[in-house]
Amino acid sequence: MSGPALLWVDDEPAFVEAHRTCLGDLAAGCAWAPDGTQALARLREGAFDLVLTDLQMPPGEWGGLWLIQALAREELPPPVVVLSGRGTLSEAIEATRSGARDYVLKERAARELEPIARATLAQEADRLQMADYALVKELETGLQERVLGCADRLAAARGLASPFDGVLPPQVVRKAREVQGSSPAKDLRECLFLIDYRTIVRALWDEAPEFRALAALTGAGGKAAATAWIQDLNDLRRTVMHPSAGALDRERRLRLRRIHRTCMPWLAGA
Repeated sequence: MSGPALLWVDDEPAFVEAHRTCLGDLAAGCAWAPDGTQALARLREGAFDLVLTDLQMPPGEWGGLWLIQALAREELPPPVVVLSGRGTLSEAIEATRSGARDYVLKERAARELEPIARATLAQEADRLQMADYALVKELETGLQERVLGCADRLAAARGLASPFDGVLPPQVVRKAREVQGSSPAKDLRECLFLIDYRTIVRALWDEAPEFRALAALTGAGGKAAATAWIQDLNDLRRTVMHPSAGALDRERRLRLRRIHRTCMPWLAGA
């Protein structure tokens, strides 16, 4: 499916079928679930970009609220727009407080549903891209500080003024100096790339117990495990930092967040 994937949750299938056209072109990617329980199961099985939900439906009297609150506990949940003809202002407020992005009355669906759905999709895409960028930058900064901090420690133990004078691998130093040659204003440390951090970890592995602590965090152990995530991060970074390459898909966004959860304690020096 090339367009956005929507899930419309409502216990009145006749209403859904009669009003699909309110979504315009978005209707082509719209699936249906009859209640909150089945909707949550479908959302866990496959990726959806937007959920449209009624409020008054199973499970319970306000199954839409139940679904919104359940989604708030999921990792990377899709945004939710409430589409309801029943309920009071208090339910609409509660839905918003629980995480719903917007609210459309069913009698206004013909005029409001498609523009609100499209606006919500666009806002969510922007939000996710900014979050991806922040995670990558935090990991990149932490990686630089942790790895080069280790190199500084080893340089001091050897009586060297800088890790570039005999601690870091020669190919890393050479590449950093080449980059600095075209950007003299940059500090030499700023001229290292993520791929070089992987080379540094491999080169200093035997002298740096902190790298073995990183391997333990990954669960696999060993030098390969300690460096594989750096390559993974590098691949994710290329996409995040270059919008022309397209946004991360859900699977890669989840991978980025797993890397962040696993490695940030080590990068922070824990």
